[in-house]
Amino acid sequence: MRTFIKSKDKNLKPNGYADIETCDQSRIFSLEDFEGEDAVLISLGLPVTNCRRETSVSQVTDKRGLLRLTDAIRDFQMTTWREVNPKFEPLTYNCHRDNLDIRFTPALGDSGYKRDIAQDFAERWRKDHGRYCFTTDIDRLAEMIDTKAGHIQFPTLNYTHPIEPRTSHARIMPSKAPRFAVGAILTATASSDRIKAVLQGAFIRVE
Repeated sequence: MRTFIKSKDKNLKPNGYADIETCDQSRIFSLEDFEGEDAVLISLGLPVTNCRRETSVSQVTDKRGLLRLTDAIRDFQMTTWREVNPKFEPLTYNCHRDNLDIRFTPALGDSGYKRDIAQDFAERWRKDHGRYCFTTDIDRLAEMIDTKAGHIQFPTLNYTHPIEPRTSHARIMPSKAPRFAVGAILTATASSDRIKAVLQGAFIRVE
């Protein structure tokens, strides 16, 4: 080591390690002096030796070298509610991202109150004409979070094994035509006079 130092500067005469540590080594040496000694440079330049292979590092990082434990997050949930909510029934949306578009599908169940919330929420944030289920974009989602219009969560996000996204359910309201009646509806418990009156009115006398 002493011979190596004196070959770079003959005026230096180190008597021990203390002299070597106190001298300005950046003035004496250059990187060219350690050409072919990559192991020495790495061990001195890095406080901890990195023993991982490049292939293993690429599995948890992206092209920029940033940490990435999954390729993309496409499914999440958002919960919203009304500021004045006497029933305190939060409405949960199961959301799926496709590029820059996000599909919101509400879990309505059989609650009419949640349907009212869903209609108001869709009218505020949709970019299509969806009444309950609607499509929005990343910018509107960011605005939802900034304005605290909803709370976002990732219940199906798992870094070790995939989990199926949640499914929304709603009870379909039966469709029916409105019905009207004049007077009481005739039943089997009606009196004989009532039944006679109805039967008499059902026949038309032909002269």
